[in-house]
Amino acid sequence: MLRAPAVRDAIQAHARRARQGLTGEQFLAIADKLIPLGVSLELVASIVQPLYASWGIGMSRRRAERIAAPVGCVLLRVLCSLAARGQKLRAVEQAADGCHIEASLPSDLWSMEGDLLVTVRKDAQATEVEAATKINGQYFDWGKSSRCLAALFADLEIILAPAELESHPQAA
Repeated sequence: MLRAPAVRDAIQAHARRARQGLTGEQFLAIADKLIPLGVSLELVASIVQPLYASWGIGMSRRRAERIAAPVGCVLLRVLCSLAARGQKLRAVEQAADGCHIEASLPSDLWSMEGDLLVTVRKDAQATEVEAATKINGQYFDWGKSSRCLAALFADLEIILAPAELESHPQAA
């Protein structure tokens, strides 16, 4: 599927839409300069988050849905969604009926960096998609995980037009 030029072009077009936001680390560095507390918030976060993670403290959300589209189309939509949102691909593991994708959940004002795990499986009538977020070392993400999953599943509902399917039949 990724060898098809039209598929690569679609993913690259979505990647160009990705916008870089202010990371949590950048925000804390700015806060340290604007509001000097005597203790660097950036330093505290860089120590506390890994410590909390080692204690098993973390935040996660999970969502699963059936998408009425062929598995190849859904997989292409997942890759385009990840690219458009700046969620960098870390690993892909192929299975007989689909694949498991691991991507980054970039740091932002709501939380530090985390993981986005997506499993896409072929079903008799549809495609099963299960997605989960995982942010280690934080109790709260202020809705970031829920927003991330909602955006991903909204992107998956966009079914490629028949003309697009004809231009890259490997997606079907």
